[in-house]
Amino acid sequence: MNIKKIFLHIQFWFLKDLIILNCLSKVISFLVRKVPYIILPVLAVLLFTKTGIPYPFNLFNVSIHSIFFFVLGCAVAEYYPIFRKIISVRFSIAAPIYGILSVADLFNINGFDDGGGVTFGSYPLHIITIIAGMLFWYGLSCIIVSKYEKAAVFIEKLAPYSFFIYAFHEYTQQFTM
Repeated sequence: MNIKKIFLHIQFWFLKDLIILNCLSKVISFLVRKVPYIILPVLAVLLFTKTGIPYPFNLFNVSIHSIFFFVLGCAVAEYYPIFRKIISVRFSIAAPIYGILSVADLFNINGFDDGGGVTFGSYPLHIITIIAGMLFWYGLSCIIVSKYEKAAVFIEKLAPYSFFIYAFHEYTQQFTM
């Protein structure tokens, strides 16, 4: 393996987007509160069709992936009781669905080039798997935290290390794939 081909900065592409979206978070939060049934479906269509948001509305060239997942996170935070209730009740269904999607995505990973050198067999399947994974892990943490107070303290202690784990996940994945 050529060490010159390994770049640790590649997975930090989202930082510019995150800073811009944080500056716009009040506007995004307002839109999520006022028109959630419009903004999320429109962004989902733009994400799945890989259209993105055109220039006059996307002055800083923020990725549609960043915008969609930031708005989805804002919606989960805004409507936390609803999401928590749905996920808690349906967790026994969500777990196997996420498992099946993950396996399907893993076996389908080498067919579709997204333009950035990453290939996915089915782009929509990959995005759906990411969303299902987010909801699965969110639901699992809600269940653990609500049932076990010590687990909540433990998870809180681990939280500062999550960014470090993210920073090196792509680097270590190349050795497993």
